[in-house]
Amino acid sequence: MSDGSRHDTREGERTGRTPALPSTVRNPWGRLAMLGAVIVLGVAASGLCVAWLVPRHVGESTATFALDALEEGRPQYYRPFNMGYDESGRPYGMYLLRTGRGDEVIALFSRDPHPLACSVTLVQQPNDGTLAFDSACSGSRFDLEGELEAGVSPRALDRFAVEVFGAGVDIDVTELILGRCASVGGVECSSARETRTEAVDWPGN
Repeated sequence: MSDGSRHDTREGERTGRTPALPSTVRNPWGRLAMLGAVIVLGVAASGLCVAWLVPRHVGESTATFALDALEEGRPQYYRPFNMGYDESGRPYGMYLLRTGRGDEVIALFSRDPHPLACSVTLVQQPNDGTLAFDSACSGSRFDLEGELEAGVSPRALDRFAVEVFGAGVDIDVTELILGRCASVGGVECSSARETRTEAVDWPGN
């Protein structure tokens, strides 16, 4: 201990006052508190950015997706909640497609409208390398906008109503817009003259 420190201690004992700390000793808690506040604010700000970029389910009637997360011309699979499974155990979901016509987005239900109701998969066609949706059950093939290209399915893929707002995409999951008719008679489907819808009751609701 230095002579100055011994002197301060003796002075404190004599006067009954607590001696002052040497000038080299600092209270670290103020700086630590400030640093912690900066870290918390930074994490909160980055969390907001990440939350906007990551797809998220925001309610019982609407699912939301970030528009910038969609690549033009390439469908993005999205399953915001339990939408059920086909007979083989493959999950139903939706495919979101940014068409390239402005900010237009299409949301297709992945269920083949054929009675076997398989979940379709996005595959690259071996003959020309293009992408299309294939159904393993019915053998049907649908283009990227859900229109029937080949097979025995009675209509195009069903879709959800979509609204684009700013940087987000709202998807109405309370009903399906039935696909365009591919056959005549006895089939629930939409036509050029009439758009038909079907209410949905998701598992667990």
